[in-house]
Amino acid sequence: MLQGNLDRVTRDGWVSGWCWYPDTPDEPVDLVILVDDEPVGGTRAAEFRADLREAGIGEGNHGFSFALPWSSLAEKGVLRVTVRERGTASVLGDPILIRAGRLAVVEERIQDLELQIRLLRGQIEELGRRQQASGQDRAARELFVTVAAFFQALGQGKAPDDGLKAAVDGLAARLAPLVLAVPEAPLATLCIDAGASAETIHGCLAALHEAAADARADIVLLDDGALGGEAALLPALVRNLQYRRVAAADGRMAARNAVAASARGAVVAYLAPQIRVAPGWLDEIIATFDDVPEAAVVGAKIVRDDGRLHHAGIVFGADGSLRDPGRLAAADDCEHDFLRPVHGFGDVAVALRRDMMLQAGGFAPGFADATHATMDLCLRLQGRGRQVLYQPLAVAAWAPDEAAPEPAPVPDIGLQDEDARRLRQRCLLSAPPQSEPAGHALVIDSALPRPDDATLAQMLALRQLGYRVSFAATGEAKDSELLRRRGIEVVRPPRYASLEQYLAACGGDLDLVQICPGADVAPLADRVAELAPQAKRVLHA
Repeated sequence: MLQGNLDRVTRDGWVSGWCWYPDTPDEPVDLVILVDDEPVGGTRAAEFRADLREAGIGEGNHGFSFALPWSSLAEKGVLRVTVRERGTASVLGDPILIRAGRLAVVEERIQDLELQIRLLRGQIEELGRRQQASGQDRAARELFVTVAAFFQALGQGKAPDDGLKAAVDGLAARLAPLVLAVPEAPLATLCIDAGASAETIHGCLAALHEAAADARADIVLLDDGALGGEAALLPALVRNLQYRRVAAADGRMAARNAVAASARGAVVAYLAPQIRVAPGWLDEIIATFDDVPEAAVVGAKIVRDDGRLHHAGIVFGADGSLRDPGRLAAADDCEHDFLRPVHGFGDVAVALRRDMMLQAGGFAPGFADATHATMDLCLRLQGRGRQVLYQPLAVAAWAPDEAAPEPAPVPDIGLQDEDARRLRQRCLLSAPPQSEPAGHALVIDSALPRPDDATLAQMLALRQLGYRVSFAATGEAKDSELLRRRGIEVVRPPRYASLEQYLAACGGDLDLVQICPGADVAPLADRVAELAPQAKRVLHA
């Protein structure tokens, strides 16, 4: 027998509840949503809810949610919402009456839409001025006209345009509704470029929600309509998403600066829509800014689905070119898994301290490519004495989108286009000098140090002196985040199966080796003398 309930319907049209067949718990139930006995859409009871699991309702994967079409809310003052099983027409719980209509819509939706109307109207006018429009431009213009008309009708309390209703309903059939949190005092503003398919953008937003980043940050979608404009429909499906249309006369870099200028948080992050942040990503970014007051930019470790690095920061090569030393290396390679300074980042997942960014003038106007503009901003901030840091404990995955051009993580300044020329000039004028570490120090102990250990203090002191510091434990080196977060490389599998293997591979590059009291000093000293004879040794009996 079908069990479940229609739990609630909010004034802004959010329908939620649960249902299942106890005898077949692995088969989700398909449902039809009705307003005044007229079907308005369907959904499936397959969402996880912790309260259901705690109540013994299977594994908890029997919740459902559905966003009522805006037309239903705008047309009537009082709505009677019913949920039925699609196959049997069994009614789920009791119908719910809500008072919606124009007042509810105006109060809870129109304020943010007024800006969108103006921006969309500006884009429509810009498209109309073009004498020869490509097929993609025509498709974008048609959609923008429909969206603008919809917003205007909604703002005037009229029923929405049927064409947009069909477009929104079509999008809702492909993507699940999503409700983002609205933090009272956000620590950051996360800006996602809409340069991908609606599915890819929705995946980025869903990952931010699953990682609870929306509980601590405002989320903004910045749309220039480059892929036909379907992103303009996402606010109808993703509640509390701040949508901003890029005015054609201003350009994307100016729009990014405007997001930073109006941001409520102290950190502003810019994400490609292909990014899927992992839990803890935002926490690590904010903690890095807190730990390093002079840091202006913090970039994440971006991992591909094949287990290799997609992006790990940009440095200057010996020939003056820009390169990513970690690109396509194993994602768990210890050589690219600790906090370190870099010269810049591509336009993938980069966070900036808002006040420092604005003081430096933000993204320079005129760049067509955001990767070049991001690198240019990093160089200008370093010219002001600020730090640019790669934080590998802030992890995100890269999800390619065949419908969108994939941005190059590293700009090629050897090309002859305008962006490359401008960035090449910036590199010549303000690139930080090539700085070699004062030396390479290896510290060996029997186990990882605790936060209050003298060993950790010594390693941090060596880092302050300009050393690259590596740590190796003769025992297990699990839970090494403390050291890696502070900029210390931890020698560990799979790159190095043992300390001896590391010494055999890197001993010739070591300048200092310290063997702590907890380790077996005598035999280790002999192996260090054999494999790193040039290194100064500090032994603790």
